[in-house]
Amino acid sequence: MKKKRLRHISLLLFCTFVINLCLPCLSVRGETISLPESLAEEHFLTEPDSFSDIAGHWAEKEIKAWIARELAGGYPDGSFRPDSPITRAEFVTLVNRAFGYTNMADNIVETARGEGTSLGTYRDVAATDWYAGEIASAVAVGYLGGYPDGTVKPQNQITRQEAAAIFARILPTNNDVLTYDNDSNDNVDYIDNTLAQLTDQAQIPEWSEAAIVAAVKGGYMNGYPDGSFQPTKAITRAEAVAVLERAVGQLYNRAGTYGPFQGTALLEGNVTVNTPGVTLQNTTITGNLYLTEGIGAGDVTLNGVTVQGITKIAGGGSDSIHLRNTTVGAVLVNAPSRRLVRLLAQGSTDVGTLEARTPAILEEDELTGDGFTKVVIKPQESSSSQGTKAAITVELAGEFNDVEIQEATVQLNLQKGSIANLSLSSSAQGAQINLAAQTTVQTLLADTAATVQGQGTVETTQANVDGVVIEAPAKKVFLADGVQANVAGKTITEDYKYVEPKKKKSRDAALSDLMIDGITVAGFAPETMSYDFVLPYGSTKDDLPLVTAKARHAKARVEITQATGLTAPDNTATVLVTAENGKTQTYTVRFTVAENSAKAITSFVFMDLDPVVTGDINEGTKTITATVPYGTDVTALVPTIEHTGVSIFPESGIAQNFTDSATNPVIYTVTAADGSTATYEVTVYIALNDEVSLRTFKIGGQDVKELAGVNTEEGATLAVSDFTGFHGIEVETTDPNASATVTLNGTVVPEEALSTQPIAADDVIIVTVTAEDGETEGQYKVTVVPVLVTAITVTGAGGATTVEKDQSLQMSA
Repeated sequence: MKKKRLRHISLLLFCTFVINLCLPCLSVRGETISLPESLAEEHFLTEPDSFSDIAGHWAEKEIKAWIARELAGGYPDGSFRPDSPITRAEFVTLVNRAFGYTNMADNIVETARGEGTSLGTYRDVAATDWYAGEIASAVAVGYLGGYPDGTVKPQNQITRQEAAAIFARILPTNNDVLTYDNDSNDNVDYIDNTLAQLTDQAQIPEWSEAAIVAAVKGGYMNGYPDGSFQPTKAITRAEAVAVLERAVGQLYNRAGTYGPFQGTALLEGNVTVNTPGVTLQNTTITGNLYLTEGIGAGDVTLNGVTVQGITKIAGGGSDSIHLRNTTVGAVLVNAPSRRLVRLLAQGSTDVGTLEARTPAILEEDELTGDGFTKVVIKPQESSSSQGTKAAITVELAGEFNDVEIQEATVQLNLQKGSIANLSLSSSAQGAQINLAAQTTVQTLLADTAATVQGQGTVETTQANVDGVVIEAPAKKVFLADGVQANVAGKTITEDYKYVEPKKKKSRDAALSDLMIDGITVAGFAPETMSYDFVLPYGSTKDDLPLVTAKARHAKARVEITQATGLTAPDNTATVLVTAENGKTQTYTVRFTVAENSAKAITSFVFMDLDPVVTGDINEGTKTITATVPYGTDVTALVPTIEHTGVSIFPESGIAQNFTDSATNPVIYTVTAADGSTATYEVTVYIALNDEVSLRTFKIGGQDVKELAGVNTEEGATLAVSDFTGFHGIEVETTDPNASATVTLNGTVVPEEALSTQPIAADDVIIVTVTAEDGETEGQYKVTVVPVLVTAITVTGAGGATTVEKDQSLQMSA
């Protein structure tokens, strides 16, 4: 009777609770559905003491903690109303916030809003209701279901037994290890012994018994002082927060690194991580560890962590959960999204029994601990078909001790490493095992029909039932009485032992590689027997390289005779390959020395020019440039050339026309002794004119070109007796490409003002000429002075009279 009762509990709790959650509850008064002020207005206060009605309350500590974390809020009137009942929608909202089940079904809600319809099959949840997203997320995660009439009754108060049942869907129980055997009397005793401690045991319906026991034993739901549990009593806001606070425990809902860098922190109770990007280090957890669906496909790292309770992994992706130097006991992988979750064990990590209910990758890397001790693969029931197990794939990479497959809808892929003991329970009929190359299963125990395929090896198989198919290489297969199996495509009815057939000796006498000084010979092919290798010019026998080779077949032998000289026959190395069956084949490498390959122009000079002009040689670009003086005739320049080759064309001493060489360089080709050539491009530039002389230099119309010398410090002097109307400066350079600048008393005179520029006594005029080359300058300086009169001679009838300075002369008619 107890076994039957246990089966009912397991079925109702884990398979059909979506219906049981919907047992009638007291409804909230009023017909309109609106978001409670505490949730609708997100009335979070950072100061928990601001609420007027929580001081001295039995749940004051828990309420303050949740308010501080912004997981619960109060009402605008400053109250929290801890003893008010909480509705199903409100309770689901708190659960979603705590475990990170937010925005799990936004696409569903948005679609319903766009269509103006209700949410899925729940006709009492409109897409515009404040709780639509929360209800959808709860359903998506799998802990909430609807009523048979197509409603979910979000405004109904939630009872204590319904809350316990929700937790049973989310949290692993401390007796989860017993779920491997649903017929175990231990489960019944475990439940009965706990219920016996409750005074109202008779009022607890069978469907909620296991959930209530789990809640009580888990320490997050307690009975009342009179020893009762009151399963149908509506749970209050304070009770909801207190229960969630105890169930969640220490919550990490922000990315970051937590825990000391040295020493070990102790966390009493449970720990919950509901967001990606969390690293927990150097910490011991006395309760359970929950990695929730809120992690999504993100990463969580446990480094130096010990978990004394159960670890439930419901979130993560294909590169997510990292266990470094970490010790965990029982582990449950059960992601509601059925997203593939990867667990990577590194360092001294030890993992107890791990149960995979949804797709998982278990990988060991650089491991010094025991890693994954035991793996049990037991898919959860499909959400679309009651009683049907969902198909899952589990991938393993590492050295695993024990792996047990308990359901038929399992595909196990051993990608790397080995499994010491792989067992298939009787309920795993049709399970599929794939073994990658170079993987091994030491012992396979098959209590059901299954298929093993791939390139890995099964050392020993014990087949206890018909229908075992081993397509992968199998060494030994033992059959129970009357059992037959299929091994390597053949049906066997008695024990099987693989005998490796004798192989013929190989005739392969080919090389897989032929190397000279460690580098594969250019153009090497196993079927090509002879090779020529040219050494650089000037090489001697001391420069002969080392020939090495590698046989293509593992059992072929290679003998090499190195070359000892540079002339035949000593310049040939031989490689003798002897196949396993004695067949021989010889490869040869002949060494020769290259002819002189020097072909550089070392000197390019125009000796006939004055001064002599030497070209600049750029060996890297193979170009030569030369600049000849201004005015040089470049139509027939004769270069004198020196080079290291055996010939050059055009030859040295032959006149060449370099007129257009700036755009079309003259080409010279040097030929080396080995016949190779080098081509040089020669460009000749003509220097710019450096002429700074003046063709014309006039001041006030007077020619001063002959007076003014170029670049004299003192310059020349122009004496002027009468400055009346004396004006104008005229300048013209001999080279029309030169430029001239005129300054008068240090001020530049614009070109257009030169012809009208007035000239006064003591004016200093400087003409600066800049040559075409932009570098050469000539300066012409002229100072204008008045004519000095020292005496005047007057001639009249009486003769000539001279009047000296400072004298006066009176004249009369």
